[in-house]
Amino acid sequence: MFEGLALGVAFNPLASIVGAPLAAALYGAPRRGREHHAWAVATVAVAWLVGDGFRVMGRLRDVLDGRGLLLAHAPAWASYVALAAWAIAGLALGYGVPAALGAYVGRRVVRGTGWLSAIAVAAATSAALAALAGPASAWLERLALIVSRG
Repeated sequence: MFEGLALGVAFNPLASIVGAPLAAALYGAPRRGREHHAWAVATVAVAWLVGDGFRVMGRLRDVLDGRGLLLAHAPAWASYVALAAWAIAGLALGYGVPAALGAYVGRRVVRGTGWLSAIAVAAATSAALAALAGPASAWLERLALIVSRG
């Protein structure tokens, strides 16, 4: 599972820095109705698919075909758990959290520039999380190695 988390923490920063601010702008403007929620969720989903989702699905296809497990010397179910952790962690950290923070800030701005504030906060959050991704991923990989040794 830690291997999947390590892969999920190392999300695609380019897709995150483009997709999360766009989703935050769609939902973060205070005058827009709640109907933009569906568009924001769809934007996050498409950004994740383009950035990381297709890689996760390709690896799932490899595991299903028996061409390679995600984890060496582990049962097959452990690969599915690691793939789920990879998908959920990447979606949440790389795309969901920045978009949600940007939308939250954008809805609180009262002078008509909520969408701009949402974009700025989401982009800054994506960049900050991308900068922390390398060290966090390395730390999780070391933790996985320690846990696998028992």
